[in-house]
Amino acid sequence: MRIKLSIQIHSGFSALSSNDVLLYKKLVLPFIPYIGMNYIDEFDEYEVNAVYFNSDSEITVYLKSDMMFYNKAREEKNFLGSDYSKTKEFKERIQEYIDAGWEKK
Repeated sequence: MRIKLSIQIHSGFSALSSNDVLLYKKLVLPFIPYIGMNYIDEFDEYEVNAVYFNSDSEITVYLKSDMMFYNKAREEKNFLGSDYSKTKEFKERIQEYIDAGWEKK
């Protein structure tokens, strides 16, 4: 089955920001992932958050968001205006995903 994994990388303390990065990875699997299942690749372990059956015979699987920078902003109590998207650390994190086979949307 054609599967498209999708993950959101938070750039700060917000549910959705235009500075967040959305990544995807296309796979062929012999089964349909289910909510709560863990998917493991060479980069990390991810939890399946939602599964959608698309009309184009592809299944989109949304993984639990990468909360690294969201949590960093929370720990620093930097709630308003937190944006790590321009930092070297954020760019390196995105590059780690890309090196592991993820692509930008």
